[in-house]
Formats: sequence, C-alpha cells, structure tokens
Amino acid sequence: MTSVRRSAGASALLLLLACTDPRARPVAPVVDLEFGTSRDVSSPGTIEGLLYTFDADGVQKIVQQLRTADSLLIDSTFLLGTDQEVLRNITLTIPRGLPVGTQVRLRAVVTDWVNFVTADSVVFTVRDTLP
Repeated sequence: MTSVRRSAGASALLLLLACTDPRARPVAPVVDLEFGTSRDVSSPGTIEGLLYTFDADGVQKIVQQLRTADSLLIDSTFLLGTDQEVLRNITLTIPRGLPVGTQVRLRAVVTDWVNFVTADSVVFTVRDTLP
C-alpha cells in the first residue's frame, strides 16, 4: 500500500511539473533597431536600417517617430495582423536645413495583442549640411 501511495504521489508531482511552462508569460515584445556603425547623417539625407520585433502573442502595431529636440519630423503607425515575428526595412529622410550638431532620434514603439509595449531608439547626429 505504501508503494502505491508513493507511486501516486510521484505521478501527481510529475503531472504538475509537466503542466508548468518554464517561460514567464505574458511578456512584452522584443524590439531591435539595427543600423550601420556610423550614427552620422547629412541634412538632407537618408537613414537606412532594419527593425526586428517578436512577440508570441502577435505584434499588433509599430509606431515610428523621428524627431529632433524641438520638432517631430516623421510619425508613422503600421497596423499588423497576428504575425509573431516582423522584420521591416527602414528608410527615413532627414529634411534639409538641420544645423550641424543637431541630434535626431528614431524611436520605434511596438505593441502586442495583450497591449504590452516595448520601445527602442537610436540617436543620429547631423555632421554635414548639404546645399
């Protein structure tokens, strides 16, 4: 009888452990902005890179903002389906007339379908003003 109780106890413990997911859920999305090694840009000019995001619940939307300390240059929102993983090419235009030394921040904010939010940002510096 004792061995039956031990077997039943061990079986119950194994069943409980099998039903436990080792990953913490829910968690916020992963987001990563990737650009070349230089953070120098020209005005006017172009920024090119990649945005990667992943979330097991699915990526709902991505908001990209490009701004200086006092101006919002670009504000765009991408509504997505239920994709868990998104890789997007980014091509943004730096406007004419920004003074040398101006810092320009690109920020990407990702929201999943559970409404968790994660952001990543990259700062560029205007090093050349073209005519």
